[in-house]
Amino acid sequence: MMVSKKKSTLSGLLALVAAGGLAVSQTAHADYVLVEDFEAPAFTINAGINGINGWTADAGAQAAIDPAGGVNQVGRLTGTNTGASKAATISNSDTGTFFFRWRRADTAGNFNFGNSDAATATGFGDFETQVVIEGFSSGTDTTLDLEVNDYGQKDTDQDWQVDVWFNTWIVVDAAEDEYQVYIQGGSYGSVTQITIGAETDFSFRNSNPANPPIDNDILSLFFKNNFAAAGPVYIDDLYIDATASNLTNPLVNNIPEPSTLAMGLISLVALMRRKKSA
Repeated sequence: MMVSKKKSTLSGLLALVAAGGLAVSQTAHADYVLVEDFEAPAFTINAGINGINGWTADAGAQAAIDPAGGVNQVGRLTGTNTGASKAATISNSDTGTFFFRWRRADTAGNFNFGNSDAATATGFGDFETQVVIEGFSSGTDTTLDLEVNDYGQKDTDQDWQVDVWFNTWIVVDAAEDEYQVYIQGGSYGSVTQITIGAETDFSFRNSNPANPPIDNDILSLFFKNNFAAAGPVYIDDLYIDATASNLTNPLVNNIPEPSTLAMGLISLVALMRRKKSA
């Protein structure tokens, strides 16, 4: 029996809803998941983030307007020793990737970020992956040093500018207690792996590479100014891919949620059926 093109198309779309939705779901499972974007209505400009969306934070951690302009809302850390922590898990058996953006407005003191195996990170000893954007006490040098904590040893690279948004990827191998750091922004026009000397794989702050890896999950994201950093430091667009090394930019590579795609296909099928019966 000859099948019309319309009927064939409808059948194909229905099959895509039934089968394709599963395929998209599997892709989305391995893709980035938004952890935080600091947008309204959950967050209010110049108000603290502590207790909102799972944040544990000091009073100096607040929502703010993007200093680059526009209406985008971001997180802001102001004041010495200001910290903020939020749950985000990478299983001890997995490699996962943490993506976010950061921007410094001055060169005084140090801004620290990374991951912790503490459910609520508060002190510097809670860091496992730790990147330090180091400033200068004079406040006159517009170059920022970058340090990576490699089992307590802080290795240094340079060439980071104030008033610039940097994309950052931390690839965490939780099974081996190691991590890699990638940056894009300022003088780095493409995604660039941080290489210090000949080293690209750094050991967790509290895991001696001479011993077997510690059997702990990564449980949280952690941001903290040091005693000399008054800020402000801005953070935004926190994402995690808990099961892969993923150097894509989630801000430009998002795919539809499986439920959204399925509903769109179902609506399209319904519309075609209405047209056919009209």
